[in-house]
Amino acid sequence: MNRGALPYWLKDNETYRDPQSNLRINLFADKNELFDNIRTGRILANNYPEKKITIRAHLEGEKNPEYDIDNVLADAKRIESWNVASSFNKAIKQECKIVIIDLFKMQGRNLNANELAKNIIRRFDDFKSEKIDECYIVWDEKSMIVGRSQFNYYHDSKRFNYVIELERKIRKGLL
Repeated sequence: MNRGALPYWLKDNETYRDPQSNLRINLFADKNELFDNIRTGRILANNYPEKKITIRAHLEGEKNPEYDIDNVLADAKRIESWNVASSFNKAIKQECKIVIIDLFKMQGRNLNANELAKNIIRRFDDFKSEKIDECYIVWDEKSMIVGRSQFNYYHDSKRFNYVIELERKIRKGLL
């Protein structure tokens, strides 16, 4: 079965609307991660009201992408350091085109936009190879998107410039 495909008996319409946002939640969502997935999903839904965001059904015995965003699989990673490499790798392994970097576990710290920008820029090949289309970053109640288009003219010799530009976008978008 295709990683993104659900069994025939799990339908899209087996969802309910979150009372605090436009987030949709599948009746068979992972109960162990439901609290975190709803919290993150609400932030995304409130920051991007034009997008259709759904918490997906959980299939026993499999690693499951948590979200469907406009019919694209998205995997959420709640990280505890600024290094995002394993988050991207796991999302790619699950055939997700969107990785969500949720910084909730780091809320007691100051946002290190420079370190985060450096680590996302290091994932340039994931964007260029079209393994990843977008990276959503969630901080507090805000979110921003780093998309493949930001790397259209990327050249490794100008990596420092890209880090500085992305750092500014992160500060503007999340602080």
